[in-house]
Amino acid sequence: MQYILISYGTAGDIFPYLALAQALRQAGHEVQCIATPNMAPHAAQLGVPFHALMPDADYQAALDAPQVWDVHEGFYCLWRYSWPWMQRLPALLQQLAANRDTLLVCHPFLVPAMNLWRERQTGVRAAALFLAPSNLRTLHDPLLLGEHRVPAWFPFWLRRMLWRAGERKVHFPQMLADLNQARAALGLPLLSDLIGHFADGVELALGMFPDWFGPAKPDWPAHFMHAGFPLHNPDAQAALPPALQAFLQQGAAPLLFTPGSAYRHGRRYFDIALEVLRRNQQRAIFLTASQAHLPPLPPSVFWQDFVPLSQLLPHVSWLLHHGGIGTCAEGMAAGVPQIAIPCAYDQFDNGARLQALGVGWSLPMRRLSAKRLLALLAQPPAHCRQIAARMASAPSSMQNCLGALAQLAARSTSGMQSHGQ
Repeated sequence: MQYILISYGTAGDIFPYLALAQALRQAGHEVQCIATPNMAPHAAQLGVPFHALMPDADYQAALDAPQVWDVHEGFYCLWRYSWPWMQRLPALLQQLAANRDTLLVCHPFLVPAMNLWRERQTGVRAAALFLAPSNLRTLHDPLLLGEHRVPAWFPFWLRRMLWRAGERKVHFPQMLADLNQARAALGLPLLSDLIGHFADGVELALGMFPDWFGPAKPDWPAHFMHAGFPLHNPDAQAALPPALQAFLQQGAAPLLFTPGSAYRHGRRYFDIALEVLRRNQQRAIFLTASQAHLPPLPPSVFWQDFVPLSQLLPHVSWLLHHGGIGTCAEGMAAGVPQIAIPCAYDQFDNGARLQALGVGWSLPMRRLSAKRLLALLAQPPAHCRQIAARMASAPSSMQNCLGALAQLAARSTSGMQSHGQ
């Protein structure tokens, strides 16, 4: 059995697929990866054949666009940059998987492009990894649309209306029109629901989070199952850089500020962070790949481009971040108090779940101020240690994935559902 893993996005999106590639290889399976070019060096480190979904220049251009982090424009911005290349995925899959026993494991965002090829084949099964609860649409509580919580008393008919309005706001009808144009050209039935196809277009939907973080909802697909947090860190055993080690030893445990591996518009974020540090007389580490958006830093602040969070978090007092699901999970595993500062995508929902669990706070980026951050830092959350202990005793998410994928691989093609509905 050949497994082809198809991913898209920043570090938090590709790391779970790297963890799965490593587990599949260790179990003796043949694995290939198709993804955005940032996955290439990590796949090479694992010895996994890699195929770029798009040129690095186009991927970098998408990340440079300010709209990519806008709550309303972000999805459509990614789609505009990526859709021309996503349409080439069928030809790549034909090259890699034709006449071979293959199981596909896909990022939900790429399921529509994957199925342009798969729906014209016979017996090719597929799974998708849903990295955060809000990647699956629901009408049930807790329900957030962007940063706004839908009141519990809103009836389902009103929630459906809000969802449809939200989908129009983020340009899903335009994306669906692009997809249906490609499907019509291939003689495939047209779709009426793009978000639904992310989950209904596969035979297995794996939630890469535990049930206590995101319980299954009645309107999630029947083929959904929880696998748990993957917690993959490349170079997790490597020592921290000597200069960083020296900084950590020079004083009290610092705060860690990171807006995410691909955020490139953080000057205001870091200016506010510096003001907080000045008022509290605290030290900090700024973890960000780009120095271009950093203000001049005092000696009490250390810049680092990348380091495995599992290595760094035991040495910090607070983790202030963008609300990405991978960073949330690492913070919970380390038992570190968190403040999520979300601006788009699943980040708002992830931050709200941290707050509900009592392991952190959530403050939307548009409301970020030194005054508000100082108020939250004065209120350490109460349940960090309990949740860290719960995560330490959790079963392996990769073993859960391997078991579920083995069952899917063994399933007869007669049980496959139609993907064009």
